[in-house]
Amino acid sequence: MQQLSDEDRSRPPVIEPAEVRTFNPRSARDWATLYLSSAWHGRRLQGLSNVEKFCFFIGYSRSGHSLIGSLLNAHADITISHELDALRFVQKHFRRAQIYSLILSRDRAFGTMERTWTGYDYRVPNQHQGDYSSIKVIGDKRGGASSERLGQHPEVLDRLRRTVKVPIRVIHVVRNPFDVITTNFNRSELSFSDNITRFEQWCRSVAKVKSLLEPSELMDVSHEAFVSNPSATLRALCTYLGVSADPQYLDDCTSILWPSALPSRQRVEWSVEDRKIVEGLIAQYDFLHQYSFDT
Repeated sequence: MQQLSDEDRSRPPVIEPAEVRTFNPRSARDWATLYLSSAWHGRRLQGLSNVEKFCFFIGYSRSGHSLIGSLLNAHADITISHELDALRFVQKHFRRAQIYSLILSRDRAFGTMERTWTGYDYRVPNQHQGDYSSIKVIGDKRGGASSERLGQHPEVLDRLRRTVKVPIRVIHVVRNPFDVITTNFNRSELSFSDNITRFEQWCRSVAKVKSLLEPSELMDVSHEAFVSNPSATLRALCTYLGVSADPQYLDDCTSILWPSALPSRQRVEWSVEDRKIVEGLIAQYDFLHQYSFDT
């Protein structure tokens, strides 16, 4: 994942095309327009008869979802859209072909934005981002929103299963909570206390979603393990999704990664009280047990 250079940052911001804006309908008219247009495009989809699995993410903002989603999206047999919030459309009774159409449209739109997001370039050289000729796995990356939606509306999970009619695969990316909270604090207008509360809400939602999934439907991914050995993690993810990971794919994916920097938790002063609150969350949720402030 490459950070943009000072020259790139000085360029005028990319204006999102109308196609991107339509993915966030608000009024009844917006929803009706998108429903009809996705139905029209969905009927004309080609090459999706080989889809074997539907994949989405759960977790927490600033945990590495965007990077892992983009690397999977570079695989010849996988299309993972960026920030569509596909479960939102499942909840609104969109059909399978409509959702697939939105996923492909969102990925094309992200391509027009040069696959840059929050100051990072997620383009993988020589691979298959934007290539829809062979799709065995299709899905969407929006971890925090998916966790919150299913935490509040667990019935959407069964609706998803009935809609896509293929096995679902859920990726839970977990990162040291002290780093998640610190990074979100540095990139949001919320107070430190509010970011801790927000993280606690994500944990509650994730725990609820995990309880609704079959073991075969869920894979936990440690952000730290991924950074330490990205090829091994990508290979394991591909196996989980039912596709092969050839050496060139792995090499091209790892070529865009930067060496890990100082953990963000060490860049701010944590109060004793705030540390105790997070340590309580680590003790409460088994998927956080591996973490502490010092590890």
